[in-house]
Amino acid sequence: MALNRYRRAQGRWPADLQALVPTYLTELPEDPCSGNPMIYKLDGHSYLLYSIGANETDDGGNGRDRKELVWGYRQAS
Repeated sequence: MALNRYRRAQGRWPADLQALVPTYLTELPEDPCSGNPMIYKLDGHSYLLYSIGANETDDGGNGRDRKELVWGYRQAS
């Protein structure tokens, strides 16, 4: 929700999650599996936000075999 609020206000996705603090979040979201910040990747008009998952390995946010928890937005062409 914070990413969407930022985008509505700024007209673009943030370059990194730190841009959301403190206006949209009080602190960075924590990956429930690693305890580190969630992983955020911006690619033009699309983004991925994901947790490394229970296997504790960064598989790039592909969500394959449901090893990672993935949220994202991909702009339609």
